[in-house]
Parts: sequence; C-alpha cells; structure tokens
Amino acid sequence: MGDTQHHEPQMSNNKSQHRAIAEGKLVETVNALSGADFFAKYAPQESLTELGISCLGVELSRLPVDSANLPSQWLDACLKLIEETSARDYQNSEKKWSNSKKRREMKSPDMKYIILFHGTSQLAGFISFMITYEDGYEVLYIYEIHFTPQWQGKGLGKKLMNIVEVIGQNVGITKII
Repeated sequence: MGDTQHHEPQMSNNKSQHRAIAEGKLVETVNALSGADFFAKYAPQESLTELGISCLGVELSRLPVDSANLPSQWLDACLKLIEETSARDYQNSEKKWSNSKKRREMKSPDMKYIILFHGTSQLAGFISFMITYEDGYEVLYIYEIHFTPQWQGKGLGKKLMNIVEVIGQNVGITKII
C-alpha cells in the first residue's frame, strides 16, 4: 500500500515484548494487550485526531476499540452496514450470507476496530482488522472496511487504510492482507 509519508515504527520499551518478538511470538504478544493499550502503543495518534475532521466540515468521532469492548450498539450497526453493502456479494459466493457467522467473526477475540460516527449514534463507517498468521506469516489482516453511502467517496477509506498500515509498521508486521 503506497503511503506517501514515511512513518518510523515505534520501538517497544517492554522487555517481555522484545523477548517474545525474539522468540517469534509477535502475534501473541501484541494480541495480549488490551484494546486501549494496543491503540495507545501502535496507532498514530495524530492521524486518528485528523481523521475526525471530514472534508464536509462535519466533525466525526472515532472509537478505536477491540471486540471485547465494542459496545453492542456499534457491533449491531457495523453488522447491519456490512449486510447492506455486501450481503448480495456473499449470496453470489460459495459462502452465502450468514448474519450469525459474520457476528461471530466480528466478535473474534483479537479483532480491532476503528469506528467513525457523527452525532451520538450515526455510523459513518469502520475498518476491522486483526494481527494474526496467514500461511505461516505474521500479518495484519483487514477483515472489513465499509462506509454508509453518505460517507463513501470522501477519502475516509484511504485515511483508515493508511492508519492501519502505520499500525502494522509500528507492530513490526511486514504483510498486510
């Protein structure tokens, strides 16, 4: 993913994390952090702050959170948005759409979210991702990125992708899927 700015990975001061990383347990070490600690340590805070100001002059709130702390109202809103934007594609695939399966996936213990909303409860969009293994490689796996029609085409998806790319770099991940 082409990011026009170079971001220096943040270095960890945690000796146990250095040891775990040296022993090849980066995924497990990172996923052992609480959602709040994960985002505080790896997310580019200035980018998250800038993300809250849209090109339409409407301020968006953001909620960086892990699945364990994702309020049910936001889980439901995100699931509904996925269904509205992608259920037809699922129906045309081998997998088919399953609300219950998608909900279970969204509640995976290591899943992280950055949710954008305006007002107190109007979902604008979100990205969900996980630090995991894919074919034996440590990867940052992006599961979903969706926006309501009102917020599509405004550059927010690119901003979220850039933030997640920096998170991956800061974690020490070299592959994003």
